[in-house]
Amino acid sequence: MMNNEKLELAIERFYSRFEALNSEILQEFGKTISKFEGLTLTEAHILAQQMKNGREIDKIMENLEKASQLSRKDLEELLEIVAEENIEFANVYYESKRMDKVSYKDSKQFQNIVKSVEKTTQEVFTNLSSTTAIKLLKDNGESYLKGIREAYEDVIDRCVLAVATGQINYQKAMYDTIKQLANSGVKKVYYENEGKKPYARRLDSSVRQNILEGVRQVNIGVQEQVGKSSVLMA
Repeated sequence: MMNNEKLELAIERFYSRFEALNSEILQEFGKTISKFEGLTLTEAHILAQQMKNGREIDKIMENLEKASQLSRKDLEELLEIVAEENIEFANVYYESKRMDKVSYKDSKQFQNIVKSVEKTTQEVFTNLSSTTAIKLLKDNGESYLKGIREAYEDVIDRCVLAVATGQINYQKAMYDTIKQLANSGVKKVYYENEGKKPYARRLDSSVRQNILEGVRQVNIGVQEQVGKSSVLMA
């Protein structure tokens, strides 16, 4: 069975990837905001149009998808390792009882357990470009979630509006926006059934929680299957 130290090291790879992605996205938003400082309103309108049609946000979305694909592959490998290590541990018992050993590669039952858990756990990595968001605040203080692309355009519009109100107001408005972005971070949005409102969790934290749950489910599933097999072979 995978020990806690090895598991933490494996999960750290996922966590670090999405923590870095979170920082990259927030930095890009910060760069966008800084480009509007000191502009005239006409210049701000021109820049806003250029940035909305530019490649910066496309790169962010592409990086989200790359992280999604890499993590799905890494998750598959991690859960297979967890299953194999559980089986190796069980084989020590089987060997001591002179029973036939079991193998992950030759067992559809064990493979199906991993595939079933993968399907559920990988949902956190699915369609990140359409299921991630940032929480912002309306003027009345009410919070709302916006997809990354929509939030990017929203921030640009805020910049233009702030430029129109003057330099002092611009600095305050942009400080508030940067603070909101930093406090929110990139979030994974979960959509519930029965017309309930979607809820969101920090993406890096959500990744960690889902992987730990996936590992737990594989541990339980393999151990239960090993228990059934030992009864049949006894």
